[in-house]
Amino acid sequence: YGFESIEWIFDTYLQNPIMNIDGIKKLKQLSKQYDITINSVLADFFMEKKLTNVSQTELEKNLDILKKLIKNCNALDVEILEIPFVDSSSLQTKSDQYNVRINLESVLKLLDEYNLCLCLETDLPPIEFRDFLLSFEHPNIKANYDVGNSAGLGYDMQEEFENFGKLITNVHIKDRKYS
Repeated sequence: YGFESIEWIFDTYLQNPIMNIDGIKKLKQLSKQYDITINSVLADFFMEKKLTNVSQTELEKNLDILKKLIKNCNALDVEILEIPFVDSSSLQTKSDQYNVRINLESVLKLLDEYNLCLCLETDLPPIEFRDFLLSFEHPNIKANYDVGNSAGLGYDMQEEFENFGKLITNVHIKDRKYS
């Protein structure tokens, strides 16, 4: 159909081929066979297995999975890893934002080491989202812009692009009703 690349969804741990050596080999083989690269991975997994507001034990387990996912993205030559903080994983408070930033600091060196861009998607208002991204003070923390989610929240696209447009690395295009 003319596709050159796709986004891979990481929503389960054990069954997802991106999390084991044989699965990675198979994905590479299929990618070569069909001449379609995986340019990004959407880690929907972290909408259920959160990176804030969980026990310390669960947080450490989830961060270990994130670290393994970063390494495996590199093995597949994936350039973008996205983590959604919307819906069930929405950052409802400043405390949530602070905790996510602190918790993600443990993976910043891996982003550098594996030259991976970590794109965050949130339902935060434009200025708050920009400030959240900039609070990391890291060049590999960027924005994923979801057109449908943004429209559904009633955000003004021009205001969003004025505030964090230069930080956008990936875009999701879909339709969604205004809520």
